[in-house]
Amino acid sequence: GSNEEMFEFARKSYEEHKSDPVFGFLVIQANDELAKRIALQSNTKRSDYYKIPVNYTAVKALIDEILSVYPQSVKAWTWSATIEYFVGNYAAAYKASQSMGDNVDEDIWGKKASYMQTKAWLERQHDKGVF
Repeated sequence: GSNEEMFEFARKSYEEHKSDPVFGFLVIQANDELAKRIALQSNTKRSDYYKIPVNYTAVKALIDEILSVYPQSVKAWTWSATIEYFVGNYAAAYKASQSMGDNVDEDIWGKKASYMQTKAWLERQHDKGVF
């Protein structure tokens, strides 16, 4: 469907179930789907979408809301690590990666091997005092 229909469905579902922030994942997923569509159409990167402050802020707020209720959510921590890494906030990406350990939602990040390489890089940078 259209971007508008996708967001309308996601937002409506989230609003109708406001008592459970897990429905925020629908809005996060809609944002990521749009990020992928824009990247494909404009020959840019998915990460560029999250570098736009309003997009980052909206998704980050949803992730934080979910984590406040579900602090062990691998899906939420994977989203957190992903968008923080995308925007270059490596200290926050490191924190998220430490919270999720070796667990990763591959539907969000991609292959686990890629996550493990990035996690190792974040740990090296942290250990060197880069952040």
